[in-house]
Amino acid sequence: MTNETSLRISSQIRIKDPLPIQSVQVSSMLGDSNGLPKAVEIVHQSSSDLIRNRTIVATGSVQADGTITAVGGLNYKLISLANVDFDICFIPEANKREVESYISSGLVPTLSGKIVYVSSLFEVISSLRNT
Repeated sequence: MTNETSLRISSQIRIKDPLPIQSVQVSSMLGDSNGLPKAVEIVHQSSSDLIRNRTIVATGSVQADGTITAVGGLNYKLISLANVDFDICFIPEANKREVESYISSGLVPTLSGKIVYVSSLFEVISSLRNT
């Protein structure tokens, strides 16, 4: 038996506007941490208004099955987030212990919004629809 995952897209998504996502690329920092914010924006533009005038911050690697996996560099991301007014910040559930450690240690100043730990894109969409 083979362990396979397949993804089939049955409809075409047309992006109306350029994605309003800021990505920073530094040669010493590699990875796909911006997969989650890009996925949220695509879902937002292809369905209902998920954002609803809120400032949403997110980091996470999105796999083909919608699973959100851990990312690196959270200490730097959290420190920079301390200077941003936001409503919700989505962070992979797999990074929860690390984030809580940074916050409890005082490394990260008080944050303006709520951190929500997620393990799937479905959880992110549900959270945005229900809050």
